[in-house]
Amino acid sequence: MELDSLSRYIYELRFENYYLRLRGEAFQDFFADIMEKRHPQDFCRTKPWGQRGDQKNDGYLKSKRTLFQVYAPQDMTEANFKKKIKEDFAGAVSHWKEYFDTWVLVHNSREGLGPEHLKALFRLSDLCNDVSVMHWGFEEIRRELFELDKVNIAAILGPVNLTETTQDEKGRPVIEASE
Repeated sequence: MELDSLSRYIYELRFENYYLRLRGEAFQDFFADIMEKRHPQDFCRTKPWGQRGDQKNDGYLKSKRTLFQVYAPQDMTEANFKKKIKEDFAGAVSHWKEYFDTWVLVHNSREGLGPEHLKALFRLSDLCNDVSVMHWGFEEIRRELFELDKVNIAAILGPVNLTETTQDEKGRPVIEASE
């Protein structure tokens, strides 16, 4: 079932709010929730396990042989970004190389990545020529979410109950959104 325009508008606002507000593990869980609903029986959420952690794998899309690494800090500094992705990519290659062809950095920067961030990602491809390196931000995650049906969107962003409660001066119903 397709979303009506008001529900879609409310869900777009909620998505943007979550995307901008969530950090760290909460952002990673938000991303994994979307991917599990979008790709059931295909996307695998990776749980850190004891001292081994997640072995630089925050999620895996089996059908596309794609490994995801989520990076959603409070402040994305250039130095921390470069260090983080270099370590995460090298770790992913050492632990998971036989299982993936594409490595995707998922980030929470609404404005996108800076030029040095992008160059750092491009350099990763030079480290391992047979792995495609990509990044997903606001729009890529948004598209995954809005490919879902209404029920699954509501499961992630919460329900929208629209009720006609009053009429305007011309007798048209005024719709109010409630949670």
